Amino acid sequence: MKHLRGQLVVMALICGWAASAHAAMHWQPAPHKEGIMHMRNAPEVFRLIDGKDARVTLMSPDLSTVSIHPDVSGQVTIKPDGMEYFHVLIARHDTADTSTTAIQYFHSFGRPTSVSPSLLVNSAKSELEIIPDPLPREHWQYRAAHRAKFIIRFKGKPLANQVVELTTENGSRQAIKTNASGRLAITLPDDFPITHADYRHNQPAELLLDTTYTFNGHRYRTLLSAPYIVNSAHWQSFSGGLLVAGGGMLMGGLMSWRLARRRKAVETKTRKREQS
Repeated sequence: MKHLRGQLVVMALICGWAASAHAAMHWQPAPHKEGIMHMRNAPEVFRLIDGKDARVTLMSPDLSTVSIHPDVSGQVTIKPDGMEYFHVLIARHDTADTSTTAIQYFHSFGRPTSVSPSLLVNSAKSELEIIPDPLPREHWQYRAAHRAKFIIRFKGKPLANQVVELTTENGSRQAIKTNASGRLAITLPDDFPITHADYRHNQPAELLLDTTYTFNGHRYRTLLSAPYIVNSAHWQSFSGGLLVAGGGMLMGGLMSWRLARRRKAVETKTRKREQS
């Protein structure tokens, strides 16, 4: 019953997140087919929400681009192109007075390349852009209760005092302003309703950063989607406790074994004296 209540809480949070915070165009990861999720050559699958009539572009580490056409549900499947490091999906929708851009970075495996990931991050993808500073890579990820840094730029220049809204799949919301150099640092909410002792059993959740800027009567809006994971303190403390407990049991067992050997040695000496 407790497990069922936990599942219902997670489902309610996800539904509320999709219905409220994600009223604008944005990317979401789509489930992989079972059995290929952890394969290095598995394709990346994403779904563009509220992206009807949007133009979608895939940018590779060397800044080459290719047009992508989502299916009727907004889903795109990106097969590895042979280039290691990060790629980025860019969806754009324009009207007479509004331009909206949705961005999602993802890692793809392939042959190592000499191109620095910073080249991809710093390249212009839209007039208004939320830039990871830095982009999480290798074995580091956005993590609950840890700080994440970003830069907000418009046409290549930082935006001071720009309001950015953070929303998470787990139901957290907050608004943050950039400083004078267009930078902001966010402590990601520690809001996972359920955590597990085994790190591998803690699935990531999605965060969404959203900001809007009006220039010469035209409204620009950009949204950056990214995964974040459980604070390691939740599972490390549990593992540490098991390690301490296991160590205590081992030491206790060793001491008992030594005492038993000593008693046996004393008993043997006593019998020999009595026999003599």
